[in-house]
Amino acid sequence: MGIRTQHERVWRQSGRERRAFLTYGVFHAPQVSPVIPSPKAGLVDRTPDIALQTETPGATIYYRDGGEYVRYQSGASIRPSDGAIEAYATADNMRDSEVAKYAYTTVSASVKDSQHVEIAFSEPVQSGSGAGITLQNGRSYRFDIPAASGGQALGVASGTQTSARTVLLTLAVDTSTMLQNAFVVRFYDEAGSYAAQSNSFLLGYVPTPPDPEPEPEVETIGLEIGEDGSVYIRWAQVAGAANYELCLTGKGCETLLQPDNDDQLEYVFADFEYLVKYTATVTAYNAAHQVIAEGSESFRVVAEPVGMTVEATADGLSIAVTWDEVSVADVYVVCLASVPDSCVEVRNGLAHTFADLPAGSYEVTVLAKDEFDQTVGQGSDGVTIADPDPAPLPPPPDDPGPSPLVSSG
Repeated sequence: MGIRTQHERVWRQSGRERRAFLTYGVFHAPQVSPVIPSPKAGLVDRTPDIALQTETPGATIYYRDGGEYVRYQSGASIRPSDGAIEAYATADNMRDSEVAKYAYTTVSASVKDSQHVEIAFSEPVQSGSGAGITLQNGRSYRFDIPAASGGQALGVASGTQTSARTVLLTLAVDTSTMLQNAFVVRFYDEAGSYAAQSNSFLLGYVPTPPDPEPEPEVETIGLEIGEDGSVYIRWAQVAGAANYELCLTGKGCETLLQPDNDDQLEYVFADFEYLVKYTATVTAYNAAHQVIAEGSESFRVVAEPVGMTVEATADGLSIAVTWDEVSVADVYVVCLASVPDSCVEVRNGLAHTFADLPAGSYEVTVLAKDEFDQTVGQGSDGVTIADPDPAPLPPPPDDPGPSPLVSSG
């Protein structure tokens, strides 16, 4: 704000408060110190949060936000969307400060070919070459092109400014002959301190990976499963195996190493449940952890067959047999104990009828078999087919009397 007098006329132009003095003569008043941003403007990794200040005590700062100037709240942080700040300060009985403009410039890099990289700036630059760049505010920066992970750097042969915002760098080497690596363009200020860097980009070739080793032919492992109080699972060693994985359904897996001698491998399974079906799977791996052999076998341990209720009923010359179900049975074998070749297999249902039998006494047996042909249940019942009643004799013929052809004398 300027000095207030009775001749002062006030108006606004472009969002700023303007004043003119209509009195005659020249009036000189002190000017408010310019607005200074923190951090300093220049080349940055990204647009930072900016604080504004002036050295004039009690001054009010205004900054452009969109199309108008708004009052800055002391201590607040602002982040301009376009990377540029425009601000001025006012104070009573002083002339407004000059409008200060500051640009925060970011840089990106893109690969044009194996020997050319283009760097592009968010704000126009004064000049750019292979040695460095100078921004519009006069600040200069040098740069190099190190590997993003360190340990390697690329030399720059030359640089050409191709537009107000871009510089094309020619590398000192053709990177098509080197292994691929990620690089950045890194900038340093005039004091040699880090200022900013571009995005990372890839240069070099990717070597063709070697063909994978062919998968070995998988052999079959034969398993021997038996029971002697505990269940044992045995198999012969597989040539070239480094270790084996044995898995039991519901029990998890265990790893067994290849023994130093030629003995069979054995796994003892003591924690089993009767009548439960288990599947043992053994997989052999070589030193590269490739599968070279595998085998699988299912089993069930039966302590004693379950007692079954069998009912046999005679019906004329037939015997109808029924029995109760055994949950793990795959088939039921029904026999007449004293009749050769009388056994039948029943897979569906819990009944069978023997027909056309002679009279006599019979013992009917039923065996429940699982899929391993183990007897998991058994029962029997006796039944008698009685002799049928004999057919009645025909009545004697009527007496015809004496024959007329026979003489009585």
